[in-house]
Amino acid sequence: MADLSLRAKSAQSNVVRLPTAARRKVKQVWTDENRQARMALHRIPKERFLYPPVREAIPVAKELLALRADISVELELLIALLETLDDAARKKMMEHLFQGVLAGRRTAYQAMALIRGTKLTYGQQKDLDAAFAFIAREGVGQ
Repeated sequence: MADLSLRAKSAQSNVVRLPTAARRKVKQVWTDENRQARMALHRIPKERFLYPPVREAIPVAKELLALRADISVELELLIALLETLDDAARKKMMEHLFQGVLAGRRTAYQAMALIRGTKLTYGQQKDLDAAFAFIAREGVGQ
């Protein structure tokens, strides 16, 4: 028995308490209720939330999908022209079409969607792609 206490004393002398060690054991706050609440949070589908740029791109995507059914040579040429225009000319065209959109003309709204759907930056293209995916997934406007 004395031999055991000598071993214990020698083992304790080898143990050095670190200055960064906690003074006491930290209480664990994870309970079963908290765990179940965390697991329920992970089950919420993430597709329900749409970023504002994606929400703004949804009407443009709907109009582009509507135009896709009756695409013609003229429409292809218009898209090519819109891609080559500089920003000042595009802005001037949008200002011209703005009155028609406010008046409720469907053709002006479609033309505005074409202008907004061409010559996109990388982020705008990603937003438009997300809007197309949302429309396909939710079946909105079809």
